[in-house]
Amino acid sequence: MTQFLNTMKASLKKAEIEETPPVLDQLRKAVASKDHGEIVRAFHQAIYGRSQKMGEALPVVKGFLTDADPFVRLTAARTLYTAGDRSGFETLSALVVAKEVIPDGKQDLRVEAARVLAKFRETEAATVIGELYSQTKAGGLLTALATLGQRASEASSWPFVNSDLAITNYGKSGASEFVAPLRATFASSTDPEIKNASAWTLARLTGEQAYLEFLTQAAQPAINANPKIGQLSFDDSSKALRYLGSLQSPVARAVLERALDSNNPVAVQYAVVNLLFNQPDGSEKAKQVVLREMRGEQHKLGAELMLNVASQLDDPEIRAAGEAFEQRSSDKSWQIYSVERRHWPIYNWIDGYVVALNR
Repeated sequence: MTQFLNTMKASLKKAEIEETPPVLDQLRKAVASKDHGEIVRAFHQAIYGRSQKMGEALPVVKGFLTDADPFVRLTAARTLYTAGDRSGFETLSALVVAKEVIPDGKQDLRVEAARVLAKFRETEAATVIGELYSQTKAGGLLTALATLGQRASEASSWPFVNSDLAITNYGKSGASEFVAPLRATFASSTDPEIKNASAWTLARLTGEQAYLEFLTQAAQPAINANPKIGQLSFDDSSKALRYLGSLQSPVARAVLERALDSNNPVAVQYAVVNLLFNQPDGSEKAKQVVLREMRGEQHKLGAELMLNVASQLDDPEIRAAGEAFEQRSSDKSWQIYSVERRHWPIYNWIDGYVVALNR
């Protein structure tokens, strides 16, 4: 039977009849269905399928950047960005600058396109995203601008809001004119989320040690925590540690290094990611945590985070540990992450572990 199939393929090739790639057939069927759930699942499978080769899948996905349906175009562009291919930049930019709302249920696809561009740090898109905000006043665009280190041009577009997200955005975008109300909020608030966000933003904007010391003390319970196996403790103290990860100072670094020895997996995860990707000069101690995880000596990072981190480290010791991990697991995970997904941007996962990326 195998010989027969090979003979048939050879005959088709000789007759210049191209075989339709399975991924193309799947995407065509999903797009034809016009079911947005099916479309999203098909594009996700196109690159996340464990047997998928990026060299085969990405050219197929690119073909949908000019589809008549704006939702398909956006989904194709986002899929390409996920896999480290910027080919969708023009497609997403064209959606952002569209004059009319592009409705998709309750959302405007122009805003969603802006969010994708911001997620993948396309700073060139900041101007058009700012213009879209001027037209729509959509709050999600303020966050997109802040992610790019930008903000709406008029100070009046940034009304002071007592929410941790709004306060954090001031720190990301360097909105120093809000220092006075931030000080007042930090002094008067009893809400831990507001206190943490205010302290981090003020530390970023003023560099004053008092705010760094507040976060250091607030993060200590997360480091001291000893949760039961399988439990993850996401609370105000772990959030304070996450804030510290984006402050580049000897004090913040020392706290993160201590967190590597914690029995709390969340504290270890925040510390590893920030020390390796968000603090200057990396961290040998954090790398050793990754190595212990790869050798099966501890289980605090989780397989997905471990592979995401390890595959981004150009280190011979990590590579050797990855190859040994591959032999033990027999599931080709290391091959998938270190080869097929080697060039996938960290923006796919890093925002869950850092408050602001210092790049």
